[in-house]
Amino acid sequence: MDVIIKLRFVLAVIALFLIIFFRLNGSSITNWNGQLHDQDHGKKNTVLLGKSRIIRSDEWMVQTPFYGSQTEKGFPVHNDSFSPNGQNMIIAYNAPVKDLTVIGKPFNWGFLFLNRDQGFSWYWGFKLISMILLAFELIMILTKKNKYLAFVGAIAISFSSGVQWWFMQHLGDLVFYSLGLMVFFYQYFKHQDSVLLKFLNALSCAILGIGFILVLYPAHQVTFGYLLLFFWLATLIHFKGRSRMNRSDILIIGSAVVLVIVCLGHFYLISKDDLATTLGTLYPGKRVSTGGHFEFEQLFYYFTNWKLPFKDSDSLLNMNELSSFYNIFPLVLVLSPFLLGKQSNKREWLKENAIGVSLMLFCLMMLAWLFIGLPVPLAKISLLSYVPNYRAVQVFSYAAMLLSFWFIGLVWRSRNLIPIVIKITVPALLSIFYYIIIRNTELVKYLSNTEIFLSVAGLLLLMLLALFRQKLLFSLGLLVLIGYTGFTVNPINQGTSALYGKALATEIRKIEKKDPNQLWVSEDSLYNFTPALGVKSFNTVMFTPDIKTWKEIFPDGKEEEIYNRYAHVKAKVTGEPTSLKLVTADSFVASLNPKMLEKLGVKYIISRRDLSVYNIDNISFTIVSDRSPDNYSIFQVHYNYYVDPKSIPPIDNSQTYTQEGFDSNQNYIPNYDGYNQPTY
Repeated sequence: MDVIIKLRFVLAVIALFLIIFFRLNGSSITNWNGQLHDQDHGKKNTVLLGKSRIIRSDEWMVQTPFYGSQTEKGFPVHNDSFSPNGQNMIIAYNAPVKDLTVIGKPFNWGFLFLNRDQGFSWYWGFKLISMILLAFELIMILTKKNKYLAFVGAIAISFSSGVQWWFMQHLGDLVFYSLGLMVFFYQYFKHQDSVLLKFLNALSCAILGIGFILVLYPAHQVTFGYLLLFFWLATLIHFKGRSRMNRSDILIIGSAVVLVIVCLGHFYLISKDDLATTLGTLYPGKRVSTGGHFEFEQLFYYFTNWKLPFKDSDSLLNMNELSSFYNIFPLVLVLSPFLLGKQSNKREWLKENAIGVSLMLFCLMMLAWLFIGLPVPLAKISLLSYVPNYRAVQVFSYAAMLLSFWFIGLVWRSRNLIPIVIKITVPALLSIFYYIIIRNTELVKYLSNTEIFLSVAGLLLLMLLALFRQKLLFSLGLLVLIGYTGFTVNPINQGTSALYGKALATEIRKIEKKDPNQLWVSEDSLYNFTPALGVKSFNTVMFTPDIKTWKEIFPDGKEEEIYNRYAHVKAKVTGEPTSLKLVTADSFVASLNPKMLEKLGVKYIISRRDLSVYNIDNISFTIVSDRSPDNYSIFQVHYNYYVDPKSIPPIDNSQTYTQEGFDSNQNYIPNYDGYNQPTY
């Protein structure tokens, strides 16, 4: 282990190179095989190890197509593939853009100079490896340079259930950013004698600070912001009297602040309208939380984490919502005051352990918010009104994990301050408490009695090993648990051919190449497939609603409660009046009649149905794809032009064309320049 720790940066670079070279990523992209089976090129099953997760649809169905579309379009800020009026991709799940704001998203840098597959490999590899390195440094800070505990802690944080199930979403991003912002802020004050190190730490804080703000998910950001504030204040207390600010600090900090202001100012100027639209959505924008009324059982969701990769949890909640961070917060809460009481100089002890104390105070603040709450005015002033309980508890458990490592490091340094009887009695009583509580909660829908008993017994064993300073056994036990819990969540996948190698993708690209920049509609669940190919699409995952288009469709605004939201937008052609139907809080179906298709300017539709049944006097649907992979055909919509098949004269196969605008197979020729060419 000493060699690994000593050479960790060299090993990190080698690991990242190998991940990129072999085009590895952790995407569940092969779930597209459930939508589309016919493959033209590349492997269909690209999973080398592990299992693709359908529940990770925010990754494989949303973010991966977002990122892939950016590679197809050249990384624009405004990608016109997503809805008729396009979408701001800085706001859309941190997608890579060729813009100043990419400074704050180092895990996206690889997309700018590597190909698509390698860009995804950079994203997954850089983010995970950097998280491990940053977590190692943070636990080194919390444990006063206990490198073995730091090694275990780095793995425990990076492969925690909370990170792995949310790796590409807001929680994974904010864990990454918070680790960096805590480490580099601390290191800035630690290395006051080196101008170069201060500059690098300040620059790193600026870069990560930009990224933290641009996550744009207040439900997590607000509480992570408070966590950082507690940590930073504790760091200042810790270094009070040990380091002094000078002119170089003013220049360095000032430069870092200017970089942040310039970058965020630029972002605001080019995105203010999109921000206003996002904040004005009915879901998730307009919600006011006041805390309180918290279900106690949610504090113990981490007891399910070991089972989540192996059994669906639909009987309780989905795996994403159950995922959390292992911690021993109750033990820390009970024994920390005991350790403080044993100190002869309590003030000096509190200063020396200011960071650990700050984590405790933050956790207590979170518990107060969860169980007591605040009146609406105070909730709004504190910004906690943006934080629902089910998001606050995730950040609480993350902070509780950090606090747990601080406490274990403290115990291992304190030697015999805790009597043996307390070391045995307190964990035993807590375990009985855990068992009774869990047995009387909804968790019994997912965990059997035996599983509950073994889970509690396992935690009891880890607590005893930690308190009795059995370092090797504790480390091995925790590593086995984390490996079982986190290593098995995301697959080891190679490349992106499971999405981009589909036969339907080939047909779409052929038409797009001949007739670019036309508006497409996709039926069924292909709504984010066409934009992933760089095709302008009416129905997609709309991170921000296309208000302009929806108002054109519904000028009276009667459907605003449905369309004014983050949504997965399905579409279908209908003979009935155009309408919307809300399916879930984040999805709805748009039923479009031919007249509305004409109004929108839709030219191509992907469907498994025979759309010719919707032909009317001046609007008709004809198949233009050479093949029908997975029984999907690509229809072209013709406006002001209709041909009754019964009126077509017998075909003369000796002729290239039997009728103006049609080939010998009665297929319409899109680029025909004759007299009867349709107008668009």
